[in-house]
Amino acid sequence: MKKSLSTLPFLLLSFFLTSAIQAQDECPEGFEKITLPDGEVVCQLIYRQCIGGNKWKFVDSQARGTRLCCYSTSQLVIYDNQTRVGVCCDEGKVYMGTKPDGKCCPPNSVLNADKECIPAT
Repeated sequence: MKKSLSTLPFLLLSFFLTSAIQAQDECPEGFEKITLPDGEVVCQLIYRQCIGGNKWKFVDSQARGTRLCCYSTSQLVIYDNQTRVGVCCDEGKVYMGTKPDGKCCPPNSVLNADKECIPAT
């Protein structure tokens, strides 16, 4: 037992050194690169949780540069590719209207002056 405890500091040191080395190139999925006050760059675990329990999910679309909490049956819809701004729309709905004052509507519908989704004619 005593022998295994003496190797614990060595294992921890190896882990921290590995993390620091990984941060020089890329961090593994679920980690982000941060710079410590002393200038050292390390990988830090990303922990994000949405308020509301299991009904909400965290959408991390790094390819699109957007991070939002969406309802579990929703999907992230980017409506401005330049600024990477988006909204959470229920599954099967699309963003309609003038950004950012639009609304998520069913396909083949339009947004009227009262901002209601109505079937397209």
